Amino acid sequence: MKLLFLIIIIFIFIFNEKKLIEPIIMSCCGGMIRNKDYHETDSEPPKKWERCFKLNEWNSFPCTDIKSDKCCGGKGKCRPSRIGGKCEIKNPPAGTEPNFYYNASGTEVPYTTEAEREEMDKYLKDPRNSDDDDDDDDDGGDLTYIFYYFCGIFVLFMGCLLIYNYIRNKSSGPKLSIFATSPDVPDVPDSPPSSSSPFNQSPFN
Repeated sequence: MKLLFLIIIIFIFIFNEKKLIEPIIMSCCGGMIRNKDYHETDSEPPKKWERCFKLNEWNSFPCTDIKSDKCCGGKGKCRPSRIGGKCEIKNPPAGTEPNFYYNASGTEVPYTTEAEREEMDKYLKDPRNSDDDDDDDDDGGDLTYIFYYFCGIFVLFMGCLLIYNYIRNKSSGPKLSIFATSPDVPDVPDSPPSSSSPFNQSPFN
């Protein structure tokens, strides 16, 4: 019974957790996180993600979802970087580049590995970028799904344990107790005393 109560509490906690955490925030385009990488009042996407969007297509409230057609035009996955990010196509058509980005005018530009290397070298040689952080190509890992995954495993384990205890208790039969009453014994009527008994004889005989 206690295990069942614990499982119910865990389910209630997970349900409330899903309501408190906005799922769309955890699936923003390129893994960006609100109030860390951007704010809802920003009119432009963060620098590391800016080339994953066409002009004026980024939504800061609450964010542009990873599955939106405005995230890399719905054709690829946004890969943020210090030079503005890129869009990675999972299965590009034959003869085309697997990566592209949107320039300042919103035009899609094929992005070769050589061009990316040249841009990165130029960026690193610029002394104005020496204080920039080194978290390049950050996918913004989503820990919420990992949390739900382990919670699901725990609930499944507790459910199996509850079923096991129920089957074991049912198969073991009733337990003996020191306070158990003894089986009823039929009452034996008292037999009348024998006439030959010394207690039955008169003292004057």
